[in-house]
Amino acid sequence: MLLPNADGENTGTSGVKRRDRIIKILTTASLIINIILVIIKAVGAVISNSLSIISSVVDSVVDLLSSIILMWAARQIKKKIIYKYPTGRARLEPAAIIILSVIMCAASVQVIFESVQTFADDIEYFTKPYNQTSCKKLPDLDMSIVPIVVMVLTIVSKAVLFLLSYRIDNPTMSALAEDNRNDVASNIVALVCGLIGQVRHLTGVTAEPSFLQLITHLAYNFRPDAVTKIDTVRAFHSGTKFLVEVDIGLPSSMPLAIAHDIGEQLQKEIEKLDNVERAFVHLDFEFTHGPTDEHKTG
Repeated sequence: MLLPNADGENTGTSGVKRRDRIIKILTTASLIINIILVIIKAVGAVISNSLSIISSVVDSVVDLLSSIILMWAARQIKKKIIYKYPTGRARLEPAAIIILSVIMCAASVQVIFESVQTFADDIEYFTKPYNQTSCKKLPDLDMSIVPIVVMVLTIVSKAVLFLLSYRIDNPTMSALAEDNRNDVASNIVALVCGLIGQVRHLTGVTAEPSFLQLITHLAYNFRPDAVTKIDTVRAFHSGTKFLVEVDIGLPSSMPLAIAHDIGEQLQKEIEKLDNVERAFVHLDFEFTHGPTDEHKTG
């Protein structure tokens, strides 16, 4: 007669307990990380105004809701109420999945709608003549260091969770690993798309008409007793900020020292604006020439 090996049984039981403990730790860690990612990615989305990062925030919110609903369903399934649920409460799990599916579909439809609308506005902006789009404005993207760091942290944390959960042979961990793998891919795409959306700012594209009007208003009301004319106002993107050029007219009889001080003061006033990286003020006394006569173009 063969007797079971007590040591083998204890080893198997301890292995199962150890695995269950690891699963619980990873599930809790995933929930905590999702909460942190929702907060920091929301900050990154507000700063960058990038629709791809906003969609990543929506994805993180759905992940967080998924974790909460599934944890709630798992707890409720364990509670036995024989008289109210004679066959058990295992059907709560598919019900929770249906609820999550509805939430995911609603969020995805909203993001797709916003993306199509933004894409249509961009096409209209670039295909219509400038005078027909002067009242339109492209969304200002600011892929500064904060949004980039947020997205990199998201990718790294999801990759680590994927590697840890992938090693455990368990249906829950397999689902968690697959979700984290998909999140790594989607967040890489979101980061790349956000950076691509910033490319036009690196090409020296002109500023929006509203910003040019602001610079013109500032120059026009600066020393009206001395400035005789605002000849040219130009501003163009240089990364996330603007380079500004202003040509003003001064009396030909004005001493050089006074003219220099006026130009320097106007330059400092313009550079006080948060989104101005550098300002250049050109002084002149006649305006028969065009801007292209003095500067290289092309």
